[in-house]
Amino acid sequence: MKTTEQHSNVVIRYIFLTIGAISFALGTAGIVLPLLPTVPFYMLTLFCLARGSERFHKMFLESSLYQKTVGAYERDK
Repeated sequence: MKTTEQHSNVVIRYIFLTIGAISFALGTAGIVLPLLPTVPFYMLTLFCLARGSERFHKMFLESSLYQKTVGAYERDK
């Protein structure tokens, strides 16, 4: 059983993966640069990877960058 709902069209999946990669890069840059917000970009990355690739989605959820930024935010709500 799938935990995320991937898009069935391959072109749309690649678009989601591209947007996810760009938002990941911007979110990672936001760790160093105070003008870029990290958490919203990582949340967008999470959404796009869930729609584009289940494997990349799981890898991102288990990454230390996600755990340090968004994971801490989710725990502290």
